[in-house]
Amino acid sequence: MTRSPGAELALLLLGGFQSMVDDVVGELASRGHEGVRASHEFALRAIEEGADTATELGRRLSVSKQAAAKTIAALERLGYVERETDPSDA
Repeated sequence: MTRSPGAELALLLLGGFQSMVDDVVGELASRGHEGVRASHEFALRAIEEGADTATELGRRLSVSKQAAAKTIAALERLGYVERETDPSDA
């Protein structure tokens, strides 16, 4: 099956994007930020903009609460966020 020119372009763009992400992740690791992933940047932006629960983070990232909780746990292990008990949450 032959690919359409649009599909070829999409694959080339995706490959270029992935190459760029790999370079950035490698550079971050070389500067002491091992384990950081591209998805963490989206999560950190959402947190900075007020996503202060796993439910809210999941909503903003269009992922499940469980996926958001895993991202939060990864960011916590890396030292980028701290969890606090919400006094208004039973």
